[in-house]
Amino acid sequence: MRESPKYPIDPRAGVDLNSDLTLNDRNIGTSKNAGVGRDYLQFDARLLRRFRWRDTHSLELIAESDNLFNTLNANCTAACTGAVVNLQTAADFGRVTTARTGRRVQFGLRYSF
Repeated sequence: MRESPKYPIDPRAGVDLNSDLTLNDRNIGTSKNAGVGRDYLQFDARLLRRFRWRDTHSLELIAESDNLFNTLNANCTAACTGAVVNLQTAADFGRVTTARTGRRVQFGLRYSF
C-alpha cells in the first residue's frame, strides 16, 4: 500500500498581470503551491498458490493487481501543474486532467520441474 499526503497545486491567474508577455502570473496575495489536491492512495496485491507433486514438479497460480481499489490518483510531479486544472478563476479548479494508471490485474501460471 502506498499513501502520500495531498499534493500541492500552483494556482495561476491565467492573464499577464506584470506585462512580461507570459501567462504564468499568480494573483496578488497567492503564494506558490497554495492550492491543495487530494490524497494519493494505491493498494497493490499479489496472491500465489503452489501445488506440488512428486518431489520435483510444482505449479504456481498467480494473481496480481496494481491499484486494486481503482483510486483516482493525479499524475503529479513537483507542483502538479500539468495534471490538474490550476487556473484560479476556473469553475473546475483542482480537477484531475491526467491520472495515473487505474486498476490493472494480471494472472499467471508457472510450471517448475
